Amino acid sequence: MSNNVIYIDCRSETFDTIRRLELDQRFHELHIHVGAPEGDELLGLMKHAQVVLTGRSYLDHALLRQCSELKTLVFLGTGPESYIDVPAAQALGIEVKRVRNYGNRTNAEHAFALILEAARRISFMDQSIRSGGWEAHQGMELQGKQLGVIGVGGIGSELIRMADAFGLRVAAWNRSEIESSLPCTVMTWEELLSTSDILSIHLGYNQHTQGIIDNKAFTLMKPGVIFINAARGGLVDEKAMIDALQSGIIRHAGLDVFEVEPLPASHPLRGMPNVTLTAHAAFNTREALDRLVTQAFEMVQESVEKLG
Repeated sequence: MSNNVIYIDCRSETFDTIRRLELDQRFHELHIHVGAPEGDELLGLMKHAQVVLTGRSYLDHALLRQCSELKTLVFLGTGPESYIDVPAAQALGIEVKRVRNYGNRTNAEHAFALILEAARRISFMDQSIRSGGWEAHQGMELQGKQLGVIGVGGIGSELIRMADAFGLRVAAWNRSEIESSLPCTVMTWEELLSTSDILSIHLGYNQHTQGIIDNKAFTLMKPGVIFINAARGGLVDEKAMIDALQSGIIRHAGLDVFEVEPLPASHPLRGMPNVTLTAHAAFNTREALDRLVTQAFEMVQESVEKLG
């Protein structure tokens, strides 16, 4: 079956959103595949498509070079590099588009929720009570504590404003200049790591930032730090983070993303009491999903019109 446009890995809730917003009515030739295809099934879906929408399918060079009709990949999110071999796509003449800023507030709220959870251990006490216990865990008051924000794009900026309103002292580090109107103190890398009570990472994932939070970074951190990652798992050396959790450098980690997803059943993070885990869900609110699919389908429409 030949399709000009195909959404190769639509989740059921995303499909419901597309139908509710009537976005699928814009195209004569649109195939939406609900599920997570792999191998020959994935290739079969993509082989004759000109425009492909994709979320979390891994598209490597070997697969892309077999899709001779493919002109545009629209990635539903901000970080296609985690799932698509972008240089290979570009070398093959395939344009890769990403949806920016659709979830800045949503992602920042999730990161802040992880901060609150790490400071007060709400879920730990909930689970204890449900299993018959009654342990009043001693938490940490946030007012006056320093939050270090690593990466000040749209999400980092939202988190800075949120944390400032909550009474935290906010410091920030970015690879480029930080907007002067943001209520934060700009610090060097070393200063931010060594003085922050809480660290939250919001960098884009690429060849320059892969593994940027490594063993050296953890040794610079203030002992007992709260560490939050709701950006990309590949930004952090996972083994070094586990060592830091075990040694007490990290008091508690709130993690939404991992090197391998879904997180393997045998992964040591699953058994660590000083870690809160969520399932790469920071982006996932109804409001953000509406913005995501609307902007993505607008990109698809532009691509289709460009192809004529």
